[in-house]
Amino acid sequence: MPLVLRNEKGSPLTNAEVDGNFTYLDDKADSAQSAADTAQNTANLAGQAAQQAQDTADAAGQAADEAQAGVDTLAVQSAFERDNLRAMLMQSRYGDGPYPTIDWQFAGASRLDPRITFSRASADTIYNASGKLVTLGADVPAFPYDPATGRALGFRVQAQATNCLNGSGVPTEYGFVRGNITEQATFAGYKMAKYAPTAEVGEHFVEKSDANTTAVGTLNSAQMVVKPAEVTSIAIRLAGASVQWCTVDFSVSPPAISTPPPPGQGTVSATPLADGVYLLKLEGIPTAQESGRHYLRAQAQNTGDYDGTKGFWFGGFMLEQGAAKCSSYIETPSGSQGTRAADSAIIAGSDFSDWFNPSEGTFVIDAKWLSKVGTNSYLLGLSDGTTNSFLGIRINSGNTLEVGFTTGAGVQTIKWTTPALPLDLKVAVSYKEGRVAFVKDGELVGSSPFSVTTFDRAELCGLVNTQSFGAQAISKAISYYPLALSDTQLEALTS
Repeated sequence: MPLVLRNEKGSPLTNAEVDGNFTYLDDKADSAQSAADTAQNTANLAGQAAQQAQDTADAAGQAADEAQAGVDTLAVQSAFERDNLRAMLMQSRYGDGPYPTIDWQFAGASRLDPRITFSRASADTIYNASGKLVTLGADVPAFPYDPATGRALGFRVQAQATNCLNGSGVPTEYGFVRGNITEQATFAGYKMAKYAPTAEVGEHFVEKSDANTTAVGTLNSAQMVVKPAEVTSIAIRLAGASVQWCTVDFSVSPPAISTPPPPGQGTVSATPLADGVYLLKLEGIPTAQESGRHYLRAQAQNTGDYDGTKGFWFGGFMLEQGAAKCSSYIETPSGSQGTRAADSAIIAGSDFSDWFNPSEGTFVIDAKWLSKVGTNSYLLGLSDGTTNSFLGIRINSGNTLEVGFTTGAGVQTIKWTTPALPLDLKVAVSYKEGRVAFVKDGELVGSSPFSVTTFDRAELCGLVNTQSFGAQAISKAISYYPLALSDTQLEALTS
């Protein structure tokens, strides 16, 4: 019952009301005590939970310390194992030494050392290990494969190039003489169409022409892809340059090439790709006096039963004017030529100075020199960014392979001879105060007095100054030693 209070004079509480008030107050006291006991129990439980949390935190901290100790141990073991692995690799490649401080193995790689700054302001194409054409995005370095063997080739650097034929990727925009297109498909990464000759009497071919004119004697290189079907004998020609058809017979393996260009008038080749496709190249074909304009043609040679349904597949027509060799394929859109930007691979700043010894050193390069570009075409160039200080492996304006460099006496050279390109080669250049040496394929080409000068950058297949763009080449491996190796060591490394 509730607490009874009475303030009126002469109206005291009854005994029952007094007893009720005492009972009420006792109940309240009991409730307060119970609440206090509950609060104490809660506090005790909270204390226990806090202690458990602290114990858990202490255990977690100990576990973290133990884990970090394990990570540190594994890191030491991993570093030790990496050092052992590197030592084993060095021993397998270089025997008892000396060992290079830079050892770039490009063949089989898929990315560059981060110290190499690579750029290209356009897409590019390569063949993958399956022999299919693959498009690379801008600034993506090219590591092509041999489409015929699937072998990794290395790191490729190319100059700018233009496909002078419009719409190479649009088969319906090709020209057709006495024939038509029956179907289209993609083979080996190329957009292709099937050309079927009709029964009309005369030559039957598909063609594309450029809109440019070039001087007589200008070298041209062209390529196309074909896939034999019912027609297995296909002749190709760069009209306006080549004066004859070069016939490729696909009924035999490997394809037989008859009536090739005369000596000194270029070459023709057939390389198998994926999906039964062949890459055909006409390279180093000089512009003839008959015309300054060129027509790249593929002609059906089988005779007899042309009916507008039987034929061969074609695509990927490309013409490079002023080029002794074909570069990578450039697909052109409808009504337009297409240009691939030049590659640039530079090591500069601390990425260069951290490993380069300005007093003495040795470069060893294993490469395939594809073609010459520019007046002085460099495989490797060191410079200070000007023409005043440089050292490079190059083919000069007279087409001689040499090492060119600056000294107090001006530009000096160590010459080999005129190479036939493409050329597989292993070369080494050592330098120190008083001497620079040049070795090729295990033989000393020569040496010359040399004054150590200032270099602050290197370019693969190029020279970072105003002279020219570098070679078109595939680098298989490049190594650098921070000391000038002996001629005997250079000969052993390049054998």
